[in-house]
Amino acid sequence: MTTIAPPKRRGRPRKYVTEAERSAATAASKRAYKDRQRQAEIDAARAARVIPRCCIEQVLGDTHPHTLAARNNLASAYQAAGRLAEAIPLFERTLADRERVLGETHPDTLAARNDLASAYKASGG
Repeated sequence: MTTIAPPKRRGRPRKYVTEAERSAATAASKRAYKDRQRQAEIDAARAARVIPRCCIEQVLGDTHPHTLAARNNLASAYQAAGRLAEAIPLFERTLADRERVLGETHPDTLAARNDLASAYKASGG
C-alpha cells in the first residue's frame, strides 16, 4: 500500500495518509459539493416564487429589465412546450420594449431578437 505524506506544517506532527483515505475524502468532498449545489438550486427556485410572475409587472413596472427578462423566460417556456401561438406575441412585445428601453444594440435586445426569430422558425413562418 502506498502512503503519501502531506506537506509539512509548522506546529503539527506529520500525518501519513493512504491512497484509500485520500480517495474516500475526495469522494466525500465531491458529494458535499453536489449537495450544496442542489441546495442552491432549491433556494433559487424558492426565491423565484417569492414574487409570482403575474405580479412582476405590477411590482416592478412594464419596462423594468427584470420584468422584460421574466416575460422573455415565459415566452421561452411556452415555446419549449410547443405553445408557439402564446410565445410569439410575448417575444414580439419583449423585443419592442427592449428596443425602446435598452436600445437596438444592447445584448439583451439582440438576444430577444434571436429568440423571436427562433420562434418564427419553429412555427414555420
